[in-house]
Amino acid sequence: MNNEFYSAYNGQSMDRMNIPILPVLQFRESVCAMVNKGMRLSALLCFPSENKNTLFAVLADAEKGKLRVGSCHVGKKYPALTPDCMQAHLFEREIYENYGILPEGHPWLKPVRFPHNSFSHNSIGDMDYFKVQGDEIHEVAVGPIHAGVIEPGHFRFQCHGEVVYNLEISLGYQHRGIEKVFTESPASRQIHYIETASGDSTAAHTIAYSNVMESLCETSITARSQALRGIALELERIACHIGDLGALSGDVGFMPASAYCGRIRGNVLNMTAVLCGNRFSRNLIRPGGVRFDLDADQIDHLLKELKSVRKDAANAIELMFNTPSVLARFEHTGAVPPEDAVKIGMVGPAARAAGIDQDVRTYFPAGIYKYQHIPTVSASGGDVMARAGMNRYQISRYAIRVLTSPIVLSIFRRIAMLLDVLISRFKQGHQTMNYPKCPAPVLPERFAGMPAIDQKKCRDCSVPSCMESCPTKALTKTDQGLRLDMGMCLFCTDCLLSSPGCQCGRLRCL
Repeated sequence: MNNEFYSAYNGQSMDRMNIPILPVLQFRESVCAMVNKGMRLSALLCFPSENKNTLFAVLADAEKGKLRVGSCHVGKKYPALTPDCMQAHLFEREIYENYGILPEGHPWLKPVRFPHNSFSHNSIGDMDYFKVQGDEIHEVAVGPIHAGVIEPGHFRFQCHGEVVYNLEISLGYQHRGIEKVFTESPASRQIHYIETASGDSTAAHTIAYSNVMESLCETSITARSQALRGIALELERIACHIGDLGALSGDVGFMPASAYCGRIRGNVLNMTAVLCGNRFSRNLIRPGGVRFDLDADQIDHLLKELKSVRKDAANAIELMFNTPSVLARFEHTGAVPPEDAVKIGMVGPAARAAGIDQDVRTYFPAGIYKYQHIPTVSASGGDVMARAGMNRYQISRYAIRVLTSPIVLSIFRRIAMLLDVLISRFKQGHQTMNYPKCPAPVLPERFAGMPAIDQKKCRDCSVPSCMESCPTKALTKTDQGLRLDMGMCLFCTDCLLSSPGCQCGRLRCL
């Protein structure tokens, strides 16, 4: 089945005409078969036209580090994938809602976001909710108006006493029209819509957008720009982790840790402001690179602040996890079994908290993560306690309760170590060059584009100019020849450019 789909690496562009078009039943069978083999349905999209509609499926193959893409033509209806592939349920509901294409056999086509052009003819808030039957069952409705600045949303709880059996969330009460405006606006305005789509994910969204534009334009950026993007993204990640832990504290009524985490998150956002003058990374990242650089004083300031944040976060988290009432409310709450997490295609920290070995930075790396590798770690249990301590690798529920502080601290230790490495590399004062323009390599590994060493030809080299030119000292001389530390390599290609006339062929670009 895999051979029927087009394969590509994350961030690699492809010609839409090269994506195979399968009969709809074969398309359905192939998607379900690949999901059953362990792949994840990353996206199910519709490309509408007057004569025919085209469905595109994107599956993530973590074992090979590749994305597999296939398509099929459909009319006004097609056999739903959801009965045999639960990961498709939300995609098919959205396709029906936006384009009126009916997935026959879908168990529940309830609205997703109530778009204004909805083909489901549901007015905002008009939907059927899940019901729990019983004499003492009661419903608790919250929203859509909230006492805060979050998006309006309706939450429907099905309760029996103090036990919540089901929570259903309904969104779409307000629309900014970003998707429609984005497709109709000039290219120069698109980046501003991307930056403001979600306030706490500006770096993530602008990097993703920039990667798409750079891939389509067949251009590349300097290693220094990649590292600066990585610093902005990891600072954003730290702020989100601290904010989430503070929100968890507030949800269980433990206000000291909630207040501390709010203040510490503000310090992290201020570190981002050192990068570009904006606490949310706006105006920093653009297709083709970044708009701001770091000097020596800024680097020293960031390292100093990072050390302070690490210490303050340790104190706040220790206070939080040394409080029995907090632990009692975290444990066994909102547990997601790993089999359910796989079935619905759960991703991100929630999936890793359920024991799923899944991290895009590891299995589908892009940008700086191709050259600065991060081990994937996960927790077990799938409950709030596991999600709070997700960065501890394969640990029992008992150990989570006992080791508390070190578990969650590992989140910040791991990220802080990466930031230390990225920021420290700028102290070398090395200005990298643009990547050489060459055809995209076709390789079975994730490290496409990395320098490779021909040991048979380089042992006799008496003056390894490539080693001397390496800004991070990733190349070292041994008795067996040159050794390349891929963890330190920035892929600045200075080693390749240092001796273009070399006849020994010791280094080549894959």
